Amino acid sequence: MNPHPPLLSQKKDILKAIQMAKRPLAITGAGISTASGLPTIDAKWQGHSLQELFKLKHAHRHIKEYQNAYREMLQAWIAAEPNQAHLILAISNFTIITQNIDGLHHRAKSFDVIELHGALTRWRCHGCRSLYQARTLINGSMECEACGNILWPDIVFEGEYVYQLAKAIQWTNNCDLLFIVGTQLQMNPIAKLVEIALRNHIPIVCFNRDAEQMLPHYLTISRC
Repeated sequence: MNPHPPLLSQKKDILKAIQMAKRPLAITGAGISTASGLPTIDAKWQGHSLQELFKLKHAHRHIKEYQNAYREMLQAWIAAEPNQAHLILAISNFTIITQNIDGLHHRAKSFDVIELHGALTRWRCHGCRSLYQARTLINGSMECEACGNILWPDIVFEGEYVYQLAKAIQWTNNCDLLFIVGTQLQMNPIAKLVEIALRNHIPIVCFNRDAEQMLPHYLTISRC
C-alpha cells in the first residue's frame, strides 16, 4: 500500500491538484476571518476570553453580563464583511466545513456550508428550540416569543455536540481536494476529518497565513 501523501507545498503540485479537482472541500478556522477584522479564539471580548464566552455554565451565572457581551460581539460580527478568501472559495465552488461562527461563508454566497460550531448570527431558545435571526435582537428582547425562555446564541457551547458531524464526515470522504485554511487542526473533530482525508489519499493544501492573498492567487491562476 502506498504511504499517505504529504501535504502539497510546491506551487506546480497545488495548481495541478486544483485543476484536476471535481469535488474540492475547504475546512476553515478563525484565521480566514482575521482579514475581515474578527478575532481568533485567544482574543478577549469585554474582559472575557472568547473561550470563556462559550462556556454556558458561566453564562447562566451572569446572564445579563454575558448577554450584553454577546449583543456587543454580534454588532461587530454583523459589521464584518467577507474577505477575498471567503469570496474566492465561493466562486470556485468549494464546499465548506467551518469552525467559525461568523456566517461569512454564507454571506460570500458559498452554496454548501457546514457550520460545525453554529453561528452567532442566529439565536436559539434552550426551551422550545425556536430560532431567531440575530439582527432582530440587537435592540430587542432577549426572550423567546414562543415560550418566554432566555435566548442564547446558536453556537456550540462547551460540552455540546458539534453540528452536522455525520455530514462533514461524508463530505470529507467524497472530496478529491482538501484545503485547510486558517486553522491549526489541534482539536477534534477537525483533526479526525483530516485523518479521513489522509487515509483516502486526498491531496491536502494548508493556508494558515495570508489566506485572503494566497487563495485568490492560486485559484485565479488555476482558472486561466
